[in-house]
Amino acid sequence: MQKLIVHDLSPEFDTLELYPLLDLHIGDKKTDEKLFESFLKYIKAQPNRFVTIQGDMMNNATKNSVSNSYEERRSPHEQKKYLKHELKAIKDRILCIVPGNHEWRSTRDVDDHPLYDVADALSLEHLYNPDGAFIKVSFGKKANKKKTTYTIGCIHGKGGGKKSGGAVNNIEDYLYSVEGLDILIMGHVHRKMAGKPSKLVIDPRNNNVTQKDVLWVIAAPWQDYGGYAFRSMLRPTTKGKTPIKLYGDHKEMVAEI
Repeated sequence: MQKLIVHDLSPEFDTLELYPLLDLHIGDKKTDEKLFESFLKYIKAQPNRFVTIQGDMMNNATKNSVSNSYEERRSPHEQKKYLKHELKAIKDRILCIVPGNHEWRSTRDVDDHPLYDVADALSLEHLYNPDGAFIKVSFGKKANKKKTTYTIGCIHGKGGGKKSGGAVNNIEDYLYSVEGLDILIMGHVHRKMAGKPSKLVIDPRNNNVTQKDVLWVIAAPWQDYGGYAFRSMLRPTTKGKTPIKLYGDHKEMVAEI
């Protein structure tokens, strides 16, 4: 079975700001690279800002894909080179690296793993998982002097269709199949949404029934509207960062949408 990726962070952090980074699609002409580069500077500006990398970082268009390889701003080789260069500045803020379906095109066709190559170049191959990642993050200081711990599931995601309901159903169905998870993050559907349902927890040892909040987040993409989305009559969506704030002196999770 898969092991947790464990990050024991500073007890001096009152809060931790978590930013899912996915659906960047470097190579696509519609990707806002200036916004992305500004985001990297934003992450570096404060020590309590971290990212999870969750796929489709490269558009990786091939001749057999929906994306048109002849319309790319950068070739797949150049996309990988660009990511290695840009992500180097925040390599100490990356909590996990998970590929998406655009990277999987190369894996399926020729056994090439482009996002693993980026992780390896950054000496972060231990944070790479080809399917998804489960993370444990501890930081801050509670009244009992112990750190506050959060468990986070990071997947690229799938499905969704033209309307939001399909994406919400997918993420909530999966969320309830994983016991002990505080947060589940996905993308893929190029929307920006969040929800915080509750679960009843039965404790037979103490004969109690308690309630636990769980947070799901669908993170925003980084493209301007047009191209495939326009041709397919998909709705425009907000682009850029999707902040998630975690508290260190007590357990509380807030997604800023």
